[in-house]
Amino acid sequence: LISRTKSKLDDLAKDIETRFNVETKVIAVDFTRVDIYDTIARGLAGLDIGTLVNNVGMSYEHPEFFGELENPDKQIMDQVNCNVTSVARMTSLVLPGMVAKKKGI
Repeated sequence: LISRTKSKLDDLAKDIETRFNVETKVIAVDFTRVDIYDTIARGLAGLDIGTLVNNVGMSYEHPEFFGELENPDKQIMDQVNCNVTSVARMTSLVLPGMVAKKKGI
């Protein structure tokens, strides 16, 4: 389980482990950043991953005209990193192992 807020990840992990009698692992990272993928790769090392579910995403905090955004360059890059870069980078991390093991959809 990978997301930004460790406390929420820990709660979800405990719930999943209790309900489904499985082991989980949590990695807390902020997907608006691009320097997180080595941390993720280290956290995933040795795991047998068969499916990648990408549920990370963001938009503006409230409806707003593009030209009226506060700090538009940062907001644009945060959204690109979270909504686009994360998909490509996470896929590149897990897909080779999935293909090698003939796992995934």
